[in-house]
Amino acid sequence: MSHPHVSHLSDPRQIASAINYAIRPKTSVVTQSGTYTETATEGDKVILFSGTGTASLPSAVKNIARLTFKLMTADTLTIDPNGAETIDGAATASIAVQYASMTLVSDGSNWVVI
Repeated sequence: MSHPHVSHLSDPRQIASAINYAIRPKTSVVTQSGTYTETATEGDKVILFSGTGTASLPSAVKNIARLTFKLMTADTLTIDPNGAETIDGAATASIAVQYASMTLVSDGSNWVVI
């Protein structure tokens, strides 16, 4: 006799979906303002930013995080990559529209806006 809570997982697509759900990165949400240094190297993270400020990124090397910055106020957020790293080829990126957001991933050596 099969377990009543597992019997619905007989279809390979359902099994794959259940595994993907179990192992997918969890999203964390934080609020920040002013000068902020991000340290995430994996998982999904949403940073809700208020006020004018600068967010410094961790190294893009071996970083598998997906970072989303959302500006909650009518100010300017400057996103500054680590050292000589870039964001889409630029030294910094900015968000200057309230409620606008920017999602970044690493290409192994620099940050890319997706």
